[in-house]
Amino acid sequence: MRTENVQDNSQININYNQSSMKKFLSLFIVIILTVSSIIAQVPERFTYQAVVRNANNSLVVNAQVSVRVNILQGSATGNAIYS
Repeated sequence: MRTENVQDNSQININYNQSSMKKFLSLFIVIILTVSSIIAQVPERFTYQAVVRNANNSLVVNAQVSVRVNILQGSATGNAIYS
């Protein structure tokens, strides 16, 4: 009868350890997902560099140029979703 008590106590310890590990693992996963979502934010801006050429295919240097950007949805002829 004494050995049964020892086995019951060890079973309780194993169950407690498994429960603690599950809680720890769940908390760890939540922390990792939270940190990764904070890091994976969209940047506020991006830099772009281009070469400007005229109709004769010569470089345009030391001149002001205007650029118009449209983001089209779906294809090159799609609706402008940003202008």
